[in-house]
Amino acid sequence: MTHYCRILIVDDDPLGLLNYLDLLEDHGYHAVGAPSLAQAWRELSRRDFDLLVSDHDLGDGKGTTLLRRLRDHHR
Repeated sequence: MTHYCRILIVDDDPLGLLNYLDLLEDHGYHAVGAPSLAQAWRELSRRDFDLLVSDHDLGDGKGTTLLRRLRDHHR
C-alpha cells in the first residue's frame, strides 16, 4: 500500500537516516533524507512536504533552528 504523503527526515547520523528512510519506504511512504540543516533547507525549497522529522542535535546546528526558519519563512 502506497501512502501519498511526502516526508523529510533530517539526521546527521548516516545509519540512523538510512534506517528511517528504509522503514518508511517499507511501509509505503515517500521519504527523502537530509544529513544537514543546509541540505534540509534545499529540499524544503524544492518541494513541499507533509511531515518533517528532525534530529535535535545536528552537525551544523539544531533541528529547532530549521523549524523556526521554516515557520518564519511561511508566515
